Amino acid sequence: HGTRMTARWCVGLLLAAFTFASAALCAPVSIGRARTRNLALAMSADGSCASNRLIKVELVAQRAGVAALSPQQDQQQKRYVGQAASGSGISPPTFAQRAKGPFVGVTLLATALAAGWQTKRLYKERQEGLLADFAATMLDRLGDLRQMEAAISSFRAELGPGQYKGKMFVQFVVEFAKSQPIGLPAIEQLQATVGLMQLSQEAVASLYEEVATQLAAQPSVLGKLLFTAERATPEAAAAANLRSKISSWSVETTELLQKAMLDNLYKEMCSSLPAGAPPPAGAEVLRISPSDAVRLMREVQEQKAEAEAEAAAEEQARAEQLKLQEAIKQASSASLSPPADEAAAATAEESRGEGTHEYECTKCGYILFPAAGREFKFYGDDFKCPQAGCDADKTAFVEASE
Repeated sequence: HGTRMTARWCVGLLLAAFTFASAALCAPVSIGRARTRNLALAMSADGSCASNRLIKVELVAQRAGVAALSPQQDQQQKRYVGQAASGSGISPPTFAQRAKGPFVGVTLLATALAAGWQTKRLYKERQEGLLADFAATMLDRLGDLRQMEAAISSFRAELGPGQYKGKMFVQFVVEFAKSQPIGLPAIEQLQATVGLMQLSQEAVASLYEEVATQLAAQPSVLGKLLFTAERATPEAAAAANLRSKISSWSVETTELLQKAMLDNLYKEMCSSLPAGAPPPAGAEVLRISPSDAVRLMREVQEQKAEAEAEAAAEEQARAEQLKLQEAIKQASSASLSPPADEAAAATAEESRGEGTHEYECTKCGYILFPAAGREFKFYGDDFKCPQAGCDADKTAFVEASE
């Protein structure tokens, strides 16, 4: 509506400018023609006695103060009426007079064009801003069908007459694909939006092509849209051939990525379920066969069991390590006060070196660090290797340097 009004206004200004210019150019010529025509009429009066008398009567009536005219005055009066005065010739218009009309017309034309261009630019910016606001409002109200319907109705009325429903959908889908993760909620929300805007599958297919053009430089975002659109509007997605729109990837790569996205999404849905639970709902919406749903559920449960077993083994090993360190600490404390009969021997052995020695189990590789000079003196005959699953006694330990 605004564009049509602007066009009509511009056409009106153009017509006014050309009319004014034509009038300015033709006025001097019209005046000259009128003067010439009056002069010819007056000259013809000299050849007709009846016409001369009529003109004379009219002049006498106009000059009420003159009672009578002499023949000489009558001839002078005739000459005054019928002949142009000397020196009263019509001069042609000057160059400035001739150029004034076209100059004014060109000025008005340029002003009209500039005003029309500015009005069109401002109108376009306004409409683009409204479309962006519509997309943001719809994303903010996702899931609330009543609020979404109200937003669609409000912005459609504010945009005014024209084919704006498709532009509204395109703007929404572009921002939707950029911001929303894939999943069952996204599929349901896209389906709801198509229904609220009352778009046919043919119209949606055409609009998907426009969206794909805008997202051509963002293949990952276009891949998300492909995943959601094929499940929310399968007919429109197939008609738009969205898979071929991802020019950065081959058909095989696109297929592999879409399958990986599907498997990861369903496994994430299965991970929160306990062992032995059935596959989660939504496999039909995601276009997963029942056998694939069972397989993915089993894989997730097996991975969870393996992870739990590894965590339990690590926890047990950590506990045994702490237990061994505590035993070594207690043994070292007991060795600080040896019996009197062993003091001399201990002193002699300590003189051979300082620090600790490393003793390694020849069966499992476990390493002990007994104090130098007191190797195995504080270990009983029933000592076993602390390593889980290893039952080697202290004779299996040899010094690491050996």
